[in-house]
Amino acid sequence: MKKIFTLLFALTCFLTKAQTLHKVYNLNYAMASDCNLTTLTYGGGLYYCYVEDSTAMPLGKQSLVLQKNDLNGNPIWKKCYRLNPTSPATPVKILAIGANLYIGGTYGTGAFITRVDSTAGNVGYFNYYPPFGTITAIQVKDIAVLNNTEIVAIGEGTSSVVGVYMYVLRANAATGAV
Repeated sequence: MKKIFTLLFALTCFLTKAQTLHKVYNLNYAMASDCNLTTLTYGGGLYYCYVEDSTAMPLGKQSLVLQKNDLNGNPIWKKCYRLNPTSPATPVKILAIGANLYIGGTYGTGAFITRVDSTAGNVGYFNYYPPFGTITAIQVKDIAVLNNTEIVAIGEGTSSVVGVYMYVLRANAATGAV
C-alpha cells in the first residue's frame, strides 16, 4: 500500500509540474550589444526598460522603452519615450518607491533620472543632469534609493584636466531636483 501511495504521489508531482516562463519579445531596432536592457519585478508586474534605436531608418528615432508584463510574461502595456536621436541613452536600473518607478542612467554626456507611474507608464518627470566644471562626460553605473525620498546615481565623470572622478548625484525622488 505504501508503494502505491508513493507511486501516486510521484505521478501527481510529474503531472502537475509547474510550467516555466520561456518567451521571446521583439525589441524593435535594438541590437543585443546596445539596447541596455534592465528589469524589475514589482507589484505583480515584470518591467523591462531598454533603448530602441532606428536612427538608420529614414525617419530615425531613439526611444527609451518601458514595458510592463504580468507575472506570466503577457504584455500589459508598452510605452516609448522619444529621445534626441543624436544623444545615446543607457538605462542602468529601474527602482520602485510606492506607486512610482525610477529609471536612471546615462543620456548623451550627462546623467538622467525619470519618474514613471507603475500602473500606466505616465511620465512624472524626465530630468537631465549635464556635466559641470571640468567634467566633460558622466557615465552612470548604478542608482539606489536613499531613505525612500531620494534617488542616488553613482558613476564616473571624465575630466579634460584631471582624468576620472567618482560621480555621485542625489536627487529628490518627488521632483528630481538636486
